[in-house]
Amino acid sequence: MMDANEAILALVKEPRKRVGLIQERFAQELAGALSTVNHSENGNHLPHRFLLRRFPELREEWDKENLPGQNSGQPQGIAPTYADILGFCKSATLEEIRKHGYVLTPGRYVGAEAAPDDGEPFEEKMARLVARLREQQAEAAKLDAAIAANLKELGYGR
Repeated sequence: MMDANEAILALVKEPRKRVGLIQERFAQELAGALSTVNHSENGNHLPHRFLLRRFPELREEWDKENLPGQNSGQPQGIAPTYADILGFCKSATLEEIRKHGYVLTPGRYVGAEAAPDDGEPFEEKMARLVARLREQQAEAAKLDAAIAANLKELGYGR
């Protein structure tokens, strides 16, 4: 079973290959940069959310255009693919939606991906994180004071 990141990366490559587009043309269709598509397909980074939101629209457009290699919106011999991805997407049944009182908040259905256990005991981790927060707050106070002094020097101080 693929993890959420692998599944998201497959969302970039699968539709492009399905309709037979080269990366450059696919990037144009998405109104994105070629480097973004290339890096996403190679697993260097996840695609931007605005690109992921464009996929359903593009599939409809491609189906209407009946691009080469397509037959009624689907290439011959290739079945449409979809998989629920914990923390990312879920195809809810009408019964599940009924159980939730027809509330369509995604979190009720999609869930959250399990966070990997880093092996650090909770108490130690919290102590470390709180100490780091205190250091950052002290640094922020110093920066605030320096900014206030600079503004005062420029005649905008209190």
